[in-house]
Amino acid sequence: MKDIIKEMHEPCLFKCGFRPAKSTFNYNKEGLCYCVSPNKGNGYYWVYAKENLFSISIQDYVLYDDLFLEYKQPTYIGINYYDSISKKELQPYKQFNKSCIRGHISNNDLYRAIYHRNIPVHSVGIEIMPEFYENYLDIKYPGEFKNPQFAFNSINDIDDFSELIFVFRQIRNFRGTGAAAKMYYESKVFEAFSLIIEKNRNSNFTKKKILTSQDSHFLSLVHDYIEDNFIYDIKLDTLAGVALMGKTKLKYIFKEAYKCTITQYIQDMRISYAEYLLVNSSLTIREISRAVGYNHVGYFSELFKRKTGLLPTQYRKLTKCNIGL
Repeated sequence: MKDIIKEMHEPCLFKCGFRPAKSTFNYNKEGLCYCVSPNKGNGYYWVYAKENLFSISIQDYVLYDDLFLEYKQPTYIGINYYDSISKKELQPYKQFNKSCIRGHISNNDLYRAIYHRNIPVHSVGIEIMPEFYENYLDIKYPGEFKNPQFAFNSINDIDDFSELIFVFRQIRNFRGTGAAAKMYYESKVFEAFSLIIEKNRNSNFTKKKILTSQDSHFLSLVHDYIEDNFIYDIKLDTLAGVALMGKTKLKYIFKEAYKCTITQYIQDMRISYAEYLLVNSSLTIREISRAVGYNHVGYFSELFKRKTGLLPTQYRKLTKCNIGL
């Protein structure tokens, strides 16, 4: 990638109704500033990029209407800290709320998400290109970081990461310019990267003590069974039989591994599949409800709204409208 801002950030920003703006005193003048169109919302998006290696972004805006976003991402790894947001990523389904850290991995994927209206978005993010972690970093530290993607993805399971949050707050408040800014931002990317790698190592050590290799193996069988049968009525007794363990133990280690209950996991898979059908099929809401395992369309609609913030009819209308633009 030759120009991170023009090739990665601007296509998404322009699609969401942002336009170039003069930098304000709230942001470092070393970066570029964009404002959301007055008819769509209020606020700014700031971004700084170093060559083809990384970018740092700050989001401070609110949207007046729900926004369904769909665009083709480049390959990169990223990390964001959200002070405030109401957003849901689709396929795989992930819900975002305030005061959360989220890692993101893209392999030239199609990104799909819903941003909810009237909820301020305040976040700081770091986007790291393959040129950084495959070439630049390997020159400085040969052979040390062979799979950083896994470490960034594992951050989603960590509840407390005060050291990384502090780095993001420092980035937001920095106002240095010139060479000082270039050195500062690069040092913060390295600091965030090292904190994530170290946190992942410690986290993996903890998980190994909780789950034996045998437990992990049988848990993967349970996961595969759910993947293949989530639209059906899956009994806990059946899953315990697949795992060759008691129901109590299965529920405990499943929650340790996936950070949710078995029921929540199945519901998330069903809703994610329903989202796909709403966008990519002409099935009625009742037909989709049955297709994902719910015989009562009213309960399905209630659960869908609880998970996504929208009723199925609203979701279909919003996504169809935005895809048609």
